[in-house]
Amino acid sequence: MDKIRLNNVQIYAYHGLFDEEKQLGQKFQIDVEISSNLKKSCCTDNIDDTINYKDVYDIITSCFANHKKNLIESLAEDVAKQILNINGAVDTTIIIRKPSAPIDGICDSVEIEIFRTKNE
Repeated sequence: MDKIRLNNVQIYAYHGLFDEEKQLGQKFQIDVEISSNLKKSCCTDNIDDTINYKDVYDIITSCFANHKKNLIESLAEDVAKQILNINGAVDTTIIIRKPSAPIDGICDSVEIEIFRTKNE
């Protein structure tokens, strides 16, 4: 299966368990991988025969902008559901990193990863 990836999309948003996170916001980093059959678009060179990564980017930014969530897991699920509505998307992996997670210690980031298919 062929893959389309958006790597390290960076968004400033207002999600988290604590009020400070929802009020002050923080940076999030998102990776998205989508499986699809890209053979037709490889031959036609036509954007209508593939998944437009601009549309995927718009889904990510919309999900991060529209609702304040407590958990990045919930954000990832929202992104995955919308991506799987795209014609040609077979499955998707969503990774969300939170570089400024409020933990008592030194850590580059926290990260979650989910994998979803159209059949789930």
